[in-house]
Amino acid sequence: MRAKRASGEDVFVIRWAEKRPSDDMSEHKFRVGQSVNYLSGPHGRGPRGDVFKIIQCLPPQGGDYQYRIRAANEPHDRVAKESELERTV
Repeated sequence: MRAKRASGEDVFVIRWAEKRPSDDMSEHKFRVGQSVNYLSGPHGRGPRGDVFKIIQCLPPQGGDYQYRIRAANEPHDRVAKESELERTV
């Protein structure tokens, strides 16, 4: 997107919506829409038995990729590290 400064100089602006964190996340083990099991929750107690869907791939933190996930029976999203997730069978 092109904008103009007060001085009349052209400035190119990249809006956040045009370049999202999930746009170039080819190294992730899981993909958006995939069902996974969440193995760890607060204090090591995960909601076992709940199946989560990958909502968004996020950049790594501390060498571990992250994901935004959501369970069908919960109104909110969670952020989980790749090491806390496993494929559903």
